[in-house]
Amino acid sequence: MNIQGVTILRDSEADQALEMTRGGSRYHYDFDEAFTRAGWEQYDTEQDASYFGVWVKADERKVFTYAEGDRILEIADTQEEFVALLQRMTNFYGVVPPVAVGFDGNGRTDFYAPRPGDSLLAQVA
Repeated sequence: MNIQGVTILRDSEADQALEMTRGGSRYHYDFDEAFTRAGWEQYDTEQDASYFGVWVKADERKVFTYAEGDRILEIADTQEEFVALLQRMTNFYGVVPPVAVGFDGNGRTDFYAPRPGDSLLAQVA
């Protein structure tokens, strides 16, 4: 457990808790039907790539990060700790990037989707 009261599981411990085997890229998690059916939602960042991704399962207060083969599962014991974890993530990763960009005669239009947990952060703001 870290100083913020969040339990951190790494690599094989995270795999065991997720009941998954290690993926060779973030797409292993993006396209695993059991993972998405279980309620994991992608947390978009500017750093997203085949070797990096973050997912949130808000109903269980969990955050999973895949970074260059390392797997990190963070589990907040309370809703307050989870909201604080989401706030730290927002501070670290910055504003949400557009999920799509369109161009037409009027110029560029960015399209955004909310991040998982944004509604929780809005409640405490």
